Amino acid sequence: MNNVFNVGDTKENYTKQMIVDEIKKVLPESKIKYVEKNEDPRDYRVNCDKIKNLLGFRISMTVPDGIREIKKVIQDNLIQDPENQKYYNIPHQRK
Repeated sequence: MNNVFNVGDTKENYTKQMIVDEIKKVLPESKIKYVEKNEDPRDYRVNCDKIKNLLGFRISMTVPDGIREIKKVIQDNLIQDPENQKYYNIPHQRK
């Protein structure tokens, strides 16, 4: 039998504004530019109960946990240049 699963936790559904709010809790001095994009107008909640109920899957980190982890990695200089294009979630041209 084949199954398709949403991987995550149903409680971890966030809007873009909610993500911004979580970042500001960890980095209150941050200035965040909210860019409106119309290429992908989807807006929905994802239900991940199936993977939890059938496979017992549980997430190991929440979005706020991940934000705190990224902050620590940068503070500890594990990422020397966080502005490097390789860390961006947008296509860029390689030289």
